[in-house]
Amino acid sequence: MTGSGPGRFIVFEGGEGSGKSTQAALLAGDTFHQRVVAGYLALAAADPVRWAVVDGSGPVEEVSDRVWAAYQAWVAATAASRVGPRP
Repeated sequence: MTGSGPGRFIVFEGGEGSGKSTQAALLAGDTFHQRVVAGYLALAAADPVRWAVVDGSGPVEEVSDRVWAAYQAWVAATAASRVGPRP
């Protein structure tokens, strides 16, 4: 993606609530929620360079560590892709 807008996305899978707390999901029921989750997971599977799926379960500190690890992997991959052959 070039230009403005996000270049990286994180999908939280599992965890407390898993997004079900939104009013729209509550009104539409579990089927709607499952389709939304499936859609984001499909986007992540189709473009793993830009998307990371992070386990959202566990204490905040553990989830934060997993997000940080995903970010570090992106930084390392970006740095590696910019390194060209040495003269």
